[in-house]
Amino acid sequence: MSKKILSLIIFSFIICINLQASVGSWKIHAIYGSEITNIIDTGSKIYYLVSENLYSYDKDNDESEHYSKQTKLSDVNISNIYYNYDSSYLVIVYDNSNIDILYDDGSVINVPDIYNSDITDKTIYRVTFNASSVYIGAEFGYVILNANKSFEVSESHNYGVAVRSVAKIGNYIWLSTTTDLFYSPASETHHSMSSFSGFSAGYGGDIYIINDSTFFFNTWALHRVSFSNTSGSPKLDWLQDIGQLSFMQPTRDGFLGIDQKSPANMLIFNSDGSSYTTTALPDDMQTSLISTYESDGSIWCVNEKGLRHITIADGGTTVHSDYFKYNSSTISYPRYLRYNTGLNKLYVLNGSQDKYQRTYGVVGRVNTLGNGTWADISPTSAPTIGTDADSTYKDPYYPAIDPDDPETYFVGSWYEGMYKITGSEVVNKYDWTNSPIDHSFACIISGLGFDANKNLWAIQGVDNPKILVLPRAKQSLSEVTESDWIVVDVSIPSSTDFRVHTLITEQTDIKVMVVNSTGNQLLVIDDNGDPSSSSLQYKLYQSGSLYDQDESAFTWGYITSLAEDADGMVWMGTDNGVIEFNPSNAQNSNFRINRLKVPRNDGTNYADYLLTGIEISAIAVDGANRKWLGTVSNGIYLVSEDGSSILQHFTTSNSMLISDQILSICCDPNSNSVYIGTPNGLVEYYSDAAPASADYSSIYAYPNPVRPDFTGNITITGLMENSLVKIADSAGNVIRSLQSTGGLATWDGCYSNGARVKTGVYYVLASQNENSTSSGVVTKILVIK
Repeated sequence: MSKKILSLIIFSFIICINLQASVGSWKIHAIYGSEITNIIDTGSKIYYLVSENLYSYDKDNDESEHYSKQTKLSDVNISNIYYNYDSSYLVIVYDNSNIDILYDDGSVINVPDIYNSDITDKTIYRVTFNASSVYIGAEFGYVILNANKSFEVSESHNYGVAVRSVAKIGNYIWLSTTTDLFYSPASETHHSMSSFSGFSAGYGGDIYIINDSTFFFNTWALHRVSFSNTSGSPKLDWLQDIGQLSFMQPTRDGFLGIDQKSPANMLIFNSDGSSYTTTALPDDMQTSLISTYESDGSIWCVNEKGLRHITIADGGTTVHSDYFKYNSSTISYPRYLRYNTGLNKLYVLNGSQDKYQRTYGVVGRVNTLGNGTWADISPTSAPTIGTDADSTYKDPYYPAIDPDDPETYFVGSWYEGMYKITGSEVVNKYDWTNSPIDHSFACIISGLGFDANKNLWAIQGVDNPKILVLPRAKQSLSEVTESDWIVVDVSIPSSTDFRVHTLITEQTDIKVMVVNSTGNQLLVIDDNGDPSSSSLQYKLYQSGSLYDQDESAFTWGYITSLAEDADGMVWMGTDNGVIEFNPSNAQNSNFRINRLKVPRNDGTNYADYLLTGIEISAIAVDGANRKWLGTVSNGIYLVSEDGSSILQHFTTSNSMLISDQILSICCDPNSNSVYIGTPNGLVEYYSDAAPASADYSSIYAYPNPVRPDFTGNITITGLMENSLVKIADSAGNVIRSLQSTGGLATWDGCYSNGARVKTGVYYVLASQNENSTSSGVVTKILVIK
């Protein structure tokens, strides 16, 4: 086929190249919050560490990069980074004491020796270098890596003493504990601390090597230590003109520090540390970290606004490159995931106290993700009359998006009741002053949801628990009174629970809730569409009071999650696995749950209960009505529609999942994306199922064209439920038959015999079954071999 004809085919049949990720792939979403840890300038590249995520900016190519398990790294949660200017590599230290070595050419060497050791506390404090070795100060002592032998451990000393910093300087090993400085000839063996001489500095600190006989010692103040390379004889000089340095960094040409006096100053030291210049930092840089200065006197800095290149002179600031922030989330702990169908965006919120996080006073963050772009829409302030006086929006609980106004959502809180938020602004607040919410220990609204009539249901989950409803007509009022609310006529046991789950079913008038101090009671309400009715029905089920299809009692310690599937069945996650039930039958005396069973497939009729004994933490339902089950420590399971088979089990060891603890799951109602919240951030998985379409008018395939270097599956989406998909060549011969999962099918680009197809245009035909009339050609795929 000539290049001209091929180009015409591409122009005629391929309207656009779809850049969606292939089925089975992962995306680790970057996090850029307010925790700025370090910034390093290598000369051509800036590395900076924010919210335990590593970024770089290439000054030559004007390109930015986020590093993760998905790209080059071997782990997550980076505690600090250090750069060896002589050998051009970055040492990356993780919270768990795993280590990666990242060279300037992009290659990575993993050094897991400390991580794999059986030492109880492996915390790494600081890293220094010489020409051939890496020195690591740790909670137990110190370790030396041989850089000439793939960074294998050449020495390891477990003193049972925390070494804040260790370095070989000239002919001596110097180390700093939490209380003092020590030194010893490098030629000595150092099996115990007794081999070191105490310097009696009276405090611990960090060592920064200046030359073979001099180093900075940064403690409560900056000191310059000099010594004789033949006899030791150290001398410590306190640089009294310098205040306490909140940040100090070796640079390409010397050292740089930030004096945390108010206002903060930037200190630039020459290469031998004998002199320095002082520059006052502008107000908007008081919390910035400075990397280095260029020959023109400009500097690179980073703070929560992003990376910036400026020159400070004569009290003014010249901006060369203003704040740039990598496309990222600001939320490290994505506790709540909600898909906003009106805006076609994922809403991500952090959270306050729950079973897995025992802190409160957490500043509330709200992010959106739409078309691959992150936005922070966190309210900047919120009215408060509780114990907090700083008017900061804090401790969000269980958001509910307004069904008519997608810009508006309601969210509970730990102390302040409930907020109504439009965009990024708090427009109303509901607490003990304008609602039946009680306020004694706290004012917790810990469960929210809209019913079919768009009434807002809320649970007060502490001391005097109650279920409240704000009618639809009252939600738009700027001023609400206690009489505007409905207190639902149910009796709930006294509770101190603040991890309540609320499910307002979409296919009935049933409300399913979890109550009680340990989250172990299931409340099912049928109000027949009228929450004010005194004749509504409700049942409260305790552990052991629910019976399964075999008349066996099901027990649990606590209920962790609820979800409604496409058939109206409720799936309930517990610390003892997962069950399902029909909520419409919950008021009946013969109500039974279904304990899901997985056949053993070993030639017997035996089956095992689905994930029995495993603590479920989150449940979501995808477009094919399959269930995604998150766990507390076993990763995430994908199970079939009826729960009779486990289709996938993803963990940190077999996938790009970044934690085996799952906080939240959300399936995109418009695509095959599955969003998974973990304590280490958000990941996205592109599954093999998507919601079905009503017809075949919106089908497309990707990638398209399929280029020679593509090795994954071709995705065909926009199909009707369980479609029969046939792939035909240009002569009309059917070369492959497929079945869709929901509205999605995948083709490996091969004939039925497994051979890859030739270059050409292939036609996709679809029908709902073998006997029905096909819709004809619904899309075309160009394959280039």
